[in-house]
Amino acid sequence: AGYKLPSKLKKKNYTIPTPCDDKAVNDIVQSMESELDQILHTSDRHKCKAKKQNLIPIEEQGLKYLEKMVSSGQIAITPADKGGSVLIVDPKMLRKRTLEKLENPRLYQKLDADPLHSLHGELFDTWVEGKTR
Repeated sequence: AGYKLPSKLKKKNYTIPTPCDDKAVNDIVQSMESELDQILHTSDRHKCKAKKQNLIPIEEQGLKYLEKMVSSGQIAITPADKGGSVLIVDPKMLRKRTLEKLENPRLYQKLDADPLHSLHGELFDTWVEGKTR
């Protein structure tokens, strides 16, 4: 029994992802997934033990269910592009949409080298110039 998208999410853009041909993009996406997993697991260990609950039992049950589904990789919860809504989606679909954005040359440009050192110098020079005026 595979995951089925709710009828409201069945649009042509919401399809099962195809692997990306660019290894660098796949590595970046996988690194982001790993970092997010680590953050989620780390934050679970640092929760305050004496936390006061403001949820009724059915809400608490629903929240635990969503946390379980996210941690098992069955769903992903992400903010919508517009309207301040939250989407519950198939993680594969979320990965596909992320890859599509990363591969779009109008949105991102793949760099040959890390520009940090040259940008740091320029910013530092601008800061020094501003301080001396």
